[in-house]
Amino acid sequence: MPIFSKILEKILYSHLTSYLEEHNILYNSQFGFRKRHSTYMPMALIVDEITKTLERNEKVIGLYLDLKKAFDTVNIEILLDKLYLIGIRGALLQILKTYFINRVQRVQVNGFMSEDNAITLGVPQGSILGPLLFLIYLNDLPNISESAKFYLLADDTAIIVKGNTYDDLQNQINCLIPQLTNWFINNRLSLNPSKTCFQLYSLFTNQQSITISINNTEIKRCSAVKYLGVMFDENMKWQTHVNLISVKISRLVGMIARMRSFLSSKELLLLYNTLILPHLNYCAAVWGSTYKTRLHKVIKLQKRAVRVIDNNPYLFPSNQLFVKYKILKMPELVCEQNIVILLAFLNGTLPLLVSDLFNLKRPLITRAAEHFDVPFTHCNYRTFSLSFTAPKAWNSIVCSMFRQLDDVSRSKAVLKKYVRNHLINKYLVPTT
Repeated sequence: MPIFSKILEKILYSHLTSYLEEHNILYNSQFGFRKRHSTYMPMALIVDEITKTLERNEKVIGLYLDLKKAFDTVNIEILLDKLYLIGIRGALLQILKTYFINRVQRVQVNGFMSEDNAITLGVPQGSILGPLLFLIYLNDLPNISESAKFYLLADDTAIIVKGNTYDDLQNQINCLIPQLTNWFINNRLSLNPSKTCFQLYSLFTNQQSITISINNTEIKRCSAVKYLGVMFDENMKWQTHVNLISVKISRLVGMIARMRSFLSSKELLLLYNTLILPHLNYCAAVWGSTYKTRLHKVIKLQKRAVRVIDNNPYLFPSNQLFVKYKILKMPELVCEQNIVILLAFLNGTLPLLVSDLFNLKRPLITRAAEHFDVPFTHCNYRTFSLSFTAPKAWNSIVCSMFRQLDDVSRSKAVLKKYVRNHLINKYLVPTT
């Protein structure tokens, strides 16, 4: 995009965003391309909704949609109509109309350039305005059903459907699918049934079969489905994702090991933080909140990595190396992320749906032993949801350092430093 176009787009983006936020137009479960929204949020909300439903002994289905080239097939006329309906009119709408006209594309192959072809569909990818306009285009999708819950990050869509019985669940699905199909037809978007799948969550193994068909194609049921880069297990144990990233990390540790003969420990640590840590950090507050035994593979690879960084043999004690290089093991990394999320809650920077997961102790006693309510549960599934793990981590770690909530630093960097030092120092305590 030319520099002038980027400046103009930035101005238009600012006006549109202010208007959408002021009138609360964007769907509250849309987490894509929005300030202070993150990929872990829809996943955390899905897990919370599933575990709450299971605790009530209800049945629940997760339907994960795959759209065909969603950004490239947006109908411009329909988009402009939607902009008009949400109140974007007058000069601003006219400017946005000109944003789409006279766009062309061409292809160069082996030095030969094709003729210009007019672009009549899609929002420009790589632009400033394109993603926001796409969110507006999809914004009314959740309105097709009052009973189903939609969780979106741009075009990545998950739908949660609940029912008291399997028959009730099947009936709700049978009502939802025609509505879903009609919406895609009316908005000129295509659903890919072969890549769309569903999961049936239950506390019991003797599940009744559920059938879902879209456009005469039966949707497959998957024991593990990839959503926003994380593998969701139907049994909510996250074992598939742990195995997947363990394979990736194992290869990276091997690569770093081959470099230790000509790189310093400082450089090897930089490689760890650049190549390995992002795999561990990504949405760890969701998939890392599980039994420590299920994270054993990841922890073992971390131990191997710190030995490589310090150029030590396989059986060298690793705890002192984690302290030396200030590296958190996976369970403590999850605790740190949980605490950072609750700090965002205290600072008022969490989206409303995520903020609703947490509650301060009421009435708030500043010298209370705990700052946050930990919800009661009789279901193991529930103890691994963010609404349970985050308050538990805060109460056990932050409350041990700061008895009064008012004493807790509201700076993310400062609090992370306190928490990290507290967690790392635990590695120095001898185990019995």
